[in-house]
Amino acid sequence: MIHKGYRKKGTAKPEKYGIVFDSVDEVWMYEWLTDAKKVGLVKDFLYHPECVEVFPAYVEGKKIVFHSCTYTPDFIITGIHDKLKSYFRKSEDSFFWIDIKGSFSAHSDLRSFMLICKALWYLKKIFINKIIMKDLCSKTFVPESIKYTDKKKQLRTAFKDCRTLEEFLKDK
Repeated sequence: MIHKGYRKKGTAKPEKYGIVFDSVDEVWMYEWLTDAKKVGLVKDFLYHPECVEVFPAYVEGKKIVFHSCTYTPDFIITGIHDKLKSYFRKSEDSFFWIDIKGSFSAHSDLRSFMLICKALWYLKKIFINKIIMKDLCSKTFVPESIKYTDKKKQLRTAFKDCRTLEEFLKDK
């Protein structure tokens, strides 16, 4: 079964707020971060910031033997409130680097992703937080904008047991 948050191969990328996202899960994270920012749980965030070079290209003479390896996070968050710190790990550059993953993918890039994560940590002390939206929302809160289907008629099954932002803020 394919995770419903991710788009099927060959379909158009979702667009919202004038931004073309790679997946529906990235739209949901954007909305989660927007709500969190409004109430002061995060200071700020960027979607698809500049890429970082993991390994430089290897060139012998004029021939490229290996191309450079780069990584672009889905989000970078600055300033997370204490209430959220147990859900994210900060890198030594004081940012929270986020990569959105689906809960299941038949053609997963998880192996190469984990190698890049390990290399970034070892070489640059950048920790990549792998986020699955269903899990994050079940532990924290689900924004009202994603809790229901677009027609506001049906509760999304993935978020049926999730707290609202107000319930999360009241919980100590």
